[in-house]
Formats: sequence, C-alpha cells, structure tokens
Amino acid sequence: MDESSEKLLKEQSSERPGEPPPIEGSVSTTIDYSLRLRNTPPPSAGQLVAVAVAAAVYTILSWLSASLLSSGIPVVSFLFVAIGFGIPFALWFGGWAFVIAYIGNFVGAGLLVGTPLLVALPFGTVDLIQLGLPMILYRLLAKRFGVSPIGKDVFTVRGFIFFLLCAVLPNNIIGGL
Repeated sequence: MDESSEKLLKEQSSERPGEPPPIEGSVSTTIDYSLRLRNTPPPSAGQLVAVAVAAAVYTILSWLSASLLSSGIPVVSFLFVAIGFGIPFALWFGGWAFVIAYIGNFVGAGLLVGTPLLVALPFGTVDLIQLGLPMILYRLLAKRFGVSPIGKDVFTVRGFIFFLLCAVLPNNIIGGL
C-alpha cells in the first residue's frame, strides 16, 4: 500500500466511534436494559401503541410470507420475511417481543391463511423461540461483551459480530431444525 491509502484508512478508522454518542439529557441513553423486573410503572399509552404497531407489522409480514411465499406445503414459507423485522422488534421491545411474536404468528401465519383455530393456537408459539432467544441473549450477555443491550452498536465490528452470534445464527439454526 502506498502512503496515501494508509493515511486514508487511518483517518476513516479514527472517525468511526465504537458506539453512537449519547444524547445529552435523554432518558433513553441512561436506561439499564436487562431481564430484571423492577418497580416500574405500567406501560404508557405510547408504549402500548408502539407494541401494537409492531405486532400489526409483524402480523402483516407473517401473512404475506405464509401466503405469497409458500413453499407448496400449506403455511410453510421458503422465505419468512417477517423475522427480519421481528428480531429488531425483539431487541427494542424486550419482553413485549413474546406478545408480538405470538400475535403475529397466530393471526398472520395462522388464522389469516386459513388454518383452523385449534391448530393456529399452538402454531403461534413457533416464533417465541426465534424472537425470544435473541432478546434473552442480548439482555443477558451484551454488557459483558461491551455492546448495547438493544443493538445500537450493530454497525461496529464488535456489535455486528455479537449480533451474528446472538441474534442471527442460534435462532435460525433452531428454526431450521
């Protein structure tokens, strides 16, 4: 490499921070995300609306995946697009990911596709593992490995590797079985 390209690489690496800078005075940068239950107030109307919108988006994407991308076997999709949105929802919304996953799969990939109610009820639990596992792994291990428990630093090398190891590979390996 010549000197100019080495200099450019050094400048680019020094410009990239390890984590996004905190927003001064913002409550969201001072929250300690974990699995612990605390004496927290009940969810606000805004939080419930955000979870409802996420559940609606996940339900629509589950329905589209199960109906339009069907593999020939009823309700089995060759590409389940909804999971690409579900994993960030799980990281951001924490335990509410279980609600989003169940509603999305029970209604979207179950009832809306024509699956009978008694079959759709247990079928809704399928995505609990695929959305719950990344959320649990992030909440338990992220601080120990120096990454954000809600995936804010996924664009850094450390954050991306952690995302692959905790949010992509385990649940897709289990989902593929």
